[in-house]
Amino acid sequence: NQNTPLNIDYNDVTYSYVKKYLSYRWYGKIIGLSTYYFPLFESKLAQYGMPLELKYLAVVESALNPRAGSWAGAKGLWQFMPATGAEYGIKQNDYINIFYDPVGNTDSAVRYLKNLYLSLGDWNLAISAYNCGEGNVRKAIRKAGSKNYWKVRPYLPKETQAYVPSFIAVNYLFNFYKEHNIKPQYFKFNFLDLKVITSKCNVT
Repeated sequence: NQNTPLNIDYNDVTYSYVKKYLSYRWYGKIIGLSTYYFPLFESKLAQYGMPLELKYLAVVESALNPRAGSWAGAKGLWQFMPATGAEYGIKQNDYINIFYDPVGNTDSAVRYLKNLYLSLGDWNLAISAYNCGEGNVRKAIRKAGSKNYWKVRPYLPKETQAYVPSFIAVNYLFNFYKEHNIKPQYFKFNFLDLKVITSKCNVT
């Protein structure tokens, strides 16, 4: 908590998730892959004045697979649902699919997270709303009679109850992997080393 505005709570729940994530020995590959994508995430988070630690949310969402998809129809690094994606400018048609574009997906995700935080006033609630929608979080707040995340959590959907603890566990893993003898497999380049080439064409 000394290093971030986010609420990184340590309790029995988060401890159990940290232990679970430490058992995933393949996470060395994900940590190595992060050196490719995190510069992009951090530049977008800084652009919108957001905590840089939110980059770990994409790890929870997609394990940094830009082609990831879910049974519910979410797509991309930040797992946007079609309706929310359309609201934030992510398009898909016969020519383009921005759901799988790292830059477009990241920009939209950061703007969405910022709006959720401005609306709910708490990062853990905003992160939860990213998973299940702001309406479900507000419903849980009313049932709990509180805006304290840990009091609200039992009233969230089951999948969403795991979301913030998973985010905290990933945060821990990325900061202390050396102490647990996890050896990343690093990329030689990062996303910002690439040049985006655009061209114009006439479609008749």
